[in-house]
Parts: sequence; C-alpha cells; structure tokens
Amino acid sequence: MKKPAAFLKDKQTMQRKLFLYMFALAAALIFTLVISLFLFGRFESTDNKISDTLTFQQEVFEREMTSYYNEIASKSERLSENATYVTENFLSSENISFSSLNNNAAGIQALEDKYMDLLRQELLKIDCSGAYIILNASRNTADADTRAGVYIDKDFLGSDKKDAMLLFRGTANLGREKEIMPHRKWQLEFDTSVFPGFDEAMKSDTPSLDKACLIHDITYLPGTSERIMLVSVPFFGADGKVLGICGFEISESLFKSIHAQPTTLDHLICVFSKKSDGIIDIDNGLSCGVNGGYYLPPKADLTVKGSGDELLRFSNEFGSYIGLTADIPLYYKNSDYSITVMIPKSDYSQMKLRDTLQIMIVSFLLLFSAIICCLYFSKKYISPILKGLERIKKSQTDEACNIAEIDDLFEFLSRRDTEFERSLTELSIKHEQAKSEINRVQTENERLARTQKKMIPQDDYDFFLAGIKQLTPTEKTIFGLYLDGKSAAEIMEKMTIKQTTLKYHNRNIYSKLGVSSKKQLLNYAALYAREKQ
Repeated sequence: MKKPAAFLKDKQTMQRKLFLYMFALAAALIFTLVISLFLFGRFESTDNKISDTLTFQQEVFEREMTSYYNEIASKSERLSENATYVTENFLSSENISFSSLNNNAAGIQALEDKYMDLLRQELLKIDCSGAYIILNASRNTADADTRAGVYIDKDFLGSDKKDAMLLFRGTANLGREKEIMPHRKWQLEFDTSVFPGFDEAMKSDTPSLDKACLIHDITYLPGTSERIMLVSVPFFGADGKVLGICGFEISESLFKSIHAQPTTLDHLICVFSKKSDGIIDIDNGLSCGVNGGYYLPPKADLTVKGSGDELLRFSNEFGSYIGLTADIPLYYKNSDYSITVMIPKSDYSQMKLRDTLQIMIVSFLLLFSAIICCLYFSKKYISPILKGLERIKKSQTDEACNIAEIDDLFEFLSRRDTEFERSLTELSIKHEQAKSEINRVQTENERLARTQKKMIPQDDYDFFLAGIKQLTPTEKTIFGLYLDGKSAAEIMEKMTIKQTTLKYHNRNIYSKLGVSSKKQLLNYAALYAREKQ
C-alpha cells in the first residue's frame, strides 16, 4: 500500500500531461503528412528513384543511338550511291571494264584520287572518325586477300585544323597532295582477312540498299590500340554486280566524346553492344559516360541478373553494376543490338545510404522540432496557471491574472472564503452557546447528584457498589442495559430470553445490589453513572 506522499509523486503534472497530448497530436500530424507524401509520390524508395532516373537515361540514350546509327546508315547508303556514280563515271571515261582494274596500278590510283575527295567531303558532314571504300579489285591478284581502296581518318590529335585527315589505306603521294598525311601504320591496300565481316558484306546480290547496312564486330584501327566499330554497305555497278563496300568508322574515343550523357548521376555508364541473352557483350560494344564526369568502362562482359521492370544486376570478375538494358530498333541488316545504362554498385549503395540518412535526419529534425514546440507551448500555456495556483496557495486571489478561467476561479474562491468565514463565525457562536449549555447541564447534574446522594443512605449505596462486583456476566449485561435506559421488552429481545428468565435475573440483581424495586435500582444506577463521569 503506497503512502499518500508517494502516491502523489506518481501523479503526472499538468505540464507533462499537456506535453504528452501535444506530442501525440504532433506525431499524428507528422505521420499523416509523411503518409500523404508517400501516397502522392513525394517520397520514393531509393530503388524507385534510381529506376526512374535510369529509365529516363535509357530513353534518352536509345533515341540518341537510334538517331545516330540510322543517320550513319542513311549516309552510308548515300556514300554507296556516290561511290557507284564515281566508279561508273571513271570506267566510262576511261572506256574500261571494272575487271580490268585488277593488276592495273595506274587505273586504281586514278580511281583512288576521286575516292579521296569523295570520302573527305562525306566525312566532314558526319560525326564519324573515319570513312573508307574498298574495291573488289587489287593491284596484285596473286594475293587473294588484298583489295585496293581508300581509308581516311579524322586527325583529332595530330593537328589543330578541324578538317585535318590521316591516310591509312590508298596511294600515299595522292594523300600528301591533298594534305591527307599517311599514318605511320599506312599500307597501300586492305588485308581483307583481318577486315571484320568483309565476306558477309560482299555477299549482297541486289543493288537495293534497303536494309543492306551492316555493323561489324569491334576491331582495332590498324597499327593502333584504338577500338573501332565499322559500318559498311555494298556499292554496285550498272550490271548489278558488287563493286566493293564502303562505310564509316566510329572510334571508341569519338563515341565517348560525342555521346557523353548529361545526367544527375555521378558515374553513369551507357553501352551500345550486340544483343546477347544473359550477357552484356562489352567486347562487341562501345560505351560512354557522363558529360565532364569520371568514366571507367567495364573491362569484360557482364552477366545479367534479374528480370521484369526491376533494376538489373550486372557483374563480372572486376565489379558489379546496377542498371537497365533494352533492345534497340535499327535500320540495319543485322539489327540485333541493345543499349544498357548502369551505375557502379558502390554508387547505388551510397545513394541508398544517403537517402536513408536523409530520411533519418528529416525524421529526427521533425521529432526534435515537435518536442521543442511542445515543451515551449506547454510551458507557455501552463506557466500562468502555475502562477495562479501559487497565488492561491499564498491567498493572493484579489489580483487579476488576465486569464478568464483563473480570474473566475479567484472570484469563486473569494466568494467561498467569504461564505466560509461567515459559516465559521456562526459555528463559533454556536460552539460557545453549546459549551455554555454543557457547563450548565454539568452544574445541574452535579447539583442533582449531590441532592440525590443526600437522599440515599450511604450504607445502602456502599452495599450497592460492592454488589456490582458480585454480579455474574449475564447479570452485568442486563444491569448495563438498564443503565442504557432499555425496557424489559427490549432486554428480552436483545438477550433472546423469556420473561421468567428476566425476572429470575432481576431477583438475583436486586438481592446482590440491596435494592427492592426497579425504580430504586435506576436511582442508584444514575448516581453510579454520574460518579463515573
């Protein structure tokens, strides 16, 4: 059982109760706000935000790749038509057949002169690193793998001129005359045994260029470490036979430069590669990163994990990535290509950690703000009440508190104090009157006792007193009931005895007390009772 003081200590103060109520209300409002923000999409999980961002980047990159490669296909078709036109005009002007170009160094050189001008003009009109024309003819037919033609590249590093070119294949003297300087790895003719997809490109048996473009597997620019992707299309003679192939080169460095993506992601990686189930074919693809940002392409093919609309996981022995992949529609004979957008898994983990910390910080700030506000306003609200109560304790209820409820309480207490004082005065008067009456009664009793004692013989009264001690317990009980003013009927009911039994006990009481009647018994008993007071 707690003591009152301990019990009072367990009671909550008004300020604490008000704080708890206000905090509960603030928590409910914050919870409602957060739920509303989630329902209206203001708060998203890290995966959803990354997925939305990567989906947007994927759409942008897909449009860019579709537009870029379809433009190259269109320019390649135009290059094919121009190559056909230049070749047929040359053959017609020289009055020779195409087959007569084999082992004809002078004729091939004269045709290469025209090809250089054509390729240079076309290369300046398109965002490609190089262009080429390969004739199905050779200066030396004894070597079955060599073919004549021209291959020129833009000189991005070796010259300050925007239109500077380098010659990889073709007549070197012609190149110098046209300020197309031969590369240090220059060769006169093409080695088709190392040209990717040459035989496939030469298989076209129709002059129709629709869907005739091919994207070749990634290879290296002859004599360099530069990875390149070649696009080719055949060109035909008047008789419908394939005269050779032509097309454009896209170098890895150019691809990185012109397709770097504007994005909010720090280390976005975009890959254009051949489609392969369950694999991102890095070896047969080109990649780019972020505008002005850090960029490190994957070093090997990536294994794809995941499916559906969820974020995919890409991994190899060198690292892991998070991203999305999709097939891309192209205007090519071999259009089985895809695009992939991804970020390093370390970036993904950092973003999740950052979002988690942000939510924790926001939650903490909201909670902290709620606590501070609740403390301030509860104290601000309760302070006048506490001051009012303190003034009540000090009985200073005559001053206004400027709080309607407290002032009403002061007025009520003032009225109560007035009424209490009036009641206390009345009670004091009655008390004095009662005290005087008691004194009067006591004086009168003493007087009656003295008078009555004078009327009772002392020896008889002493015998009465001695007889009381001789009464049995039952007789003492009956004697006590007589002293209390009970009647014979009431005594019989209370003692559950008959009248004869009561008479029997009365005779014994009378005998032991030396009285002869109930009246004498009561007189002696009254004197006895007054003396005991």
